[in-house]
Amino acid sequence: QTGFHGSLRLRHFGARQLDSFGSHKGEKTSLFNIGIGYRWQQLSLGLDVFNLFDSHEHDIEYFYPSRLAGESGSGEEDLHFHPVEPRSLRLRFEYTF
Repeated sequence: QTGFHGSLRLRHFGARQLDSFGSHKGEKTSLFNIGIGYRWQQLSLGLDVFNLFDSHEHDIEYFYPSRLAGESGSGEEDLHFHPVEPRSLRLRFEYTF
């Protein structure tokens, strides 16, 4: 089909338990991504924006003991996380056979 197309996507993870005792909980995370494009028969050109609102939340969180040089052998229990990727753009070019 020829014409414009678009999408708005929400990825949401609610607060969740990070340990088996329920004493540590992860924060909720919501990310919005948007895409727009135009299709000509077999050819499509589009632009995607990831992390539309440039959120600085945690993409994933863990709670476990870890040990840095100089710390005790048993380690320190702490929250470990990976931040969400910053806002980014992707240009898409598709050809359908």
